[in-house]
Amino acid sequence: MKINDVFETGNITYSIIDVLQREVRVGTGVFNDTISNAVNNSYNGSITIPNFVVYDNKLWRVTEIGQCSFVHCNNITNFVIGYNIAYLRQYAIYRCYNVSSIIFEEHSRLKKCETYSLYDLYSLKEISFGGDRLESLGKYAMSYTFFLEYIRLPASVSVINESAFKGLDSLKEVHYCGKSSITNDIFFRVKVNDHLTPSDIKVKVTSSYPSTTFGKNDTVIVDDSFDCDFPQSLSDFDLLCKTVYNNYNIHLSYSYFSIFILMYDS
Repeated sequence: MKINDVFETGNITYSIIDVLQREVRVGTGVFNDTISNAVNNSYNGSITIPNFVVYDNKLWRVTEIGQCSFVHCNNITNFVIGYNIAYLRQYAIYRCYNVSSIIFEEHSRLKKCETYSLYDLYSLKEISFGGDRLESLGKYAMSYTFFLEYIRLPASVSVINESAFKGLDSLKEVHYCGKSSITNDIFFRVKVNDHLTPSDIKVKVTSSYPSTTFGKNDTVIVDDSFDCDFPQSLSDFDLLCKTVYNNYNIHLSYSYFSIFILMYDS
């Protein structure tokens, strides 16, 4: 076994990220953005990304959806994404036109949605971030999801990049729980005052938000009554073991998952 080895289980393609830590990604991690080169454009129906998979009689943690994992997969209707997923890489779920919902499990560890990671999901109507660790949305991360009306972002979000919400024609409300001022032109304008999203969009923030605008030109509505209670993301509680080897102090850090692996392998 080595890094980038590809295998399939449960009708989903995976590849190895880290042999020692037992981490894998969904997909091959290779950039292929055309229909003919898609990892597996025969995916269909409801796709559940598990928290763990078994490969070569060993337990592996699924920590990211790799680039171009789901490209032009027009038979997929929805995603349920396990709490171990920390990264949606570039083009992770790209131009899957019939996906109507994306649900991240409670206590999700999701940290970053990279450039084009949820791009052009034409039919998307619902997205739910299940944890409080999300930090950033990359350029065009959620652009051209034409039927999405509502987005709720946890307080952990500090960066929303240019055009992340470009072309969300049906968007009515954004609820942002964060304390970081969002200044990028996240909706994108052809001209200063021309929206490519509805001009009457409501951006609600809490009283801890430090600005009167969201993005370049949108006035915020201060409202401390909307729900900012996101489930706490799961974390590794590290067990620090100290040993001595060749007169050096070596600190070996084992996560609970590592201990679980040892138990599983035994």
